[in-house]
Amino acid sequence: MDYCGDFPGPTKENAKKQIVDNVKRKINNDLKHITEDIIIDIVDKTIEKQFPNEKTIGSVSGWSVFFYNDLTKDSIEELKKENIRLEECKKKLCAGTIALQGLVNKDILNEIIIKMR
Repeated sequence: MDYCGDFPGPTKENAKKQIVDNVKRKINNDLKHITEDIIIDIVDKTIEKQFPNEKTIGSVSGWSVFFYNDLTKDSIEELKKENIRLEECKKKLCAGTIALQGLVNKDILNEIIIKMR
C-alpha cells in the first residue's frame, strides 16, 4: 500500500467516469427526477469542489481507500437534494397548471402535464 502511495491517482476525467458509473449502480432508479446529465453535472461539481486545482486525485492508494468512496457518497447526497428540489418544482408547476385551467386552452395544459410525467 505504501508503494502505491508514490503513484498519482486518476485524472479528474477518469475519476469522473468512475464515480458516475458507481453512482448509477448505487441509485438504481431510486431518484426518479435525476437524469444522466444531472448525475454527470453533480459529480463534476463535487470533484471540482474538493479538488479545484489538482490535475489528478490523490495517489493510487488514497483514491482506492478514501476518495473513490467519499466522492461517491457526497455525489449521492447532492443528487438526493436535487431530486427533492425537482420534486418540489414539479408540484409547483402542477399547482400553477391547475390554477390556469380557466385561462389557458385545455389542450395546451394537457400537453404540459403529459411532458411532466
